[in-house]
Amino acid sequence: MIKSSCCILVLLVLGACSGDPYQLGASVFNEQCASCHMTDGSGLGQEIPHLQRKTSNPRLWSCLIRYGVEKEREQQGVTYTAKMPAHPQLNASEIANVINFIQSRWVEEYRFVRLDSVNIWLRECREY
Repeated sequence: MIKSSCCILVLLVLGACSGDPYQLGASVFNEQCASCHMTDGSGLGQEIPHLQRKTSNPRLWSCLIRYGVEKEREQQGVTYTAKMPAHPQLNASEIANVINFIQSRWVEEYRFVRLDSVNIWLRECREY
């Protein structure tokens, strides 16, 4: 009886772990980012950049998410005029999750972003 209970518990835990690994990132993105970058990552023309990329720079993205952008930015030949608001309420874990979600959806070539990396990058942020 104990052995079968343990097996059931293991199966339940494994089943809970098999869902979308970026579910938390999707939730944070939908709450904090989608109103500007759109739920499909398409952005808003020359106001707000789209998120589709060949590659990404998660170090830069960590800083942009936490501290925002106050000035116009040129990206892939387009100058975007809208300011990006800072999100100081997001912790490093939430930032890592949202970056992994964005990359998994709209970046062709990316690497998984680890929490310890985001913590280091946030300590090293410069003004953007």
